[in-house]
Amino acid sequence: DGHLESQIPKSKKLYAAKAKCLCDAVRRIFGEKARTHLGDAGFLVLMELDSPLTSAEIAGRAAQAGVAVRPVESVGSLLLSCASMGAERYEEALEVLKEVVYKKEK
Repeated sequence: DGHLESQIPKSKKLYAAKAKCLCDAVRRIFGEKARTHLGDAGFLVLMELDSPLTSAEIAGRAAQAGVAVRPVESVGSLLLSCASMGAERYEEALEVLKEVVYKKEK
């Protein structure tokens, strides 16, 4: 009856705003150590980290710390989803991610 069609632009606008918020949070937390690229779908952000770790290593460490990310086939690249949590928790999750990526091995 047309209700779904009217929700699509609203959802795109919401997720575009959340993705921008996520990119801003990455810049605040990681500074020059990370670059972000918005995905075409609107709710995924590609984050490229300056790190010697592989994407799989980063994702594994993040998972152990309770943060879910998707590894991408290049060194230090991850897909972040802005749909999986509220924007108010982005900085908290990114701080955990930063800690596990840059912690010193003993």
